[in-house]
Amino acid sequence: MRQVLIIITLLCSSVVAWAEQSKPDLSQVQQLISATGLDKHIQQIPAALSKTAGSSSAPTSAFVSPLLQSLASVFDPNEMLAILAADLTKRLDVPTLLDAMQWYRSDNAKALIGAHKHATKPETVKKMGEVLASQKAQASPERLQLLQHMSASTQANDIALDMMVNVQAAFMTGLGTMIAPNQTQSFHQVRNSFAATRGMMADKISEQLLLQQTVALETVSDETIKEFLEFADSQSGKKLFSALRASLDYTVQTVAVRVPEVMKANNASAAK
Repeated sequence: MRQVLIIITLLCSSVVAWAEQSKPDLSQVQQLISATGLDKHIQQIPAALSKTAGSSSAPTSAFVSPLLQSLASVFDPNEMLAILAADLTKRLDVPTLLDAMQWYRSDNAKALIGAHKHATKPETVKKMGEVLASQKAQASPERLQLLQHMSASTQANDIALDMMVNVQAAFMTGLGTMIAPNQTQSFHQVRNSFAATRGMMADKISEQLLLQQTVALETVSDETIKEFLEFADSQSGKKLFSALRASLDYTVQTVAVRVPEVMKANNASAAK
């Protein structure tokens, strides 16, 4: 009997060690991305750029709008999702993915992720704009504390800063290529110059995101957020959100470096 117990113990140890070292397959990671709602957020990037290009009424719109449309084509959501999934398979381990999927399949997770539908309703967007304009959150101090905790645990502010720096760098690289195609800096050179100002932007971004979250998540209960925080603050949660931030940053940079190439091709096409 003792020998059987020893074998079982060794077997369990081997299984745990295998699980910790193994990597999830691509389909598992794709399921996780879908469960988190991250795919929908990525799809909004080119949509937002196209909308901005079409709505601009500034004197420079004839110059800037084509650039924004080009950026929208560079930030192709299908390609970005493919890059993101492939990169996440390298950063995540199986136990972390399984723990994440267990939470994201729960009813509370569905309520939290489902809040994006509420956030895109015209009346919610209008209210969000009003709150941002007034700079006054319509939420209790306890609710604000929960939302701040949530942003910290998910690295939401850092992810937003990464995205802002990358998109700004992509825009300026494209603009530079349009003006002086043979003298423009690379995307990474421009990005590094923007990255140096992160500290100055951090507080403002944090404030703006908090105000937006008070409206976007107003249909989500405190209890749901607290349950989410139990997962987010766990070892698996910390691993997941660190991996998501790194992979998102890698994904956006991977496509953004092609901006000069696309703009030069557009310049050549326009010259014919």
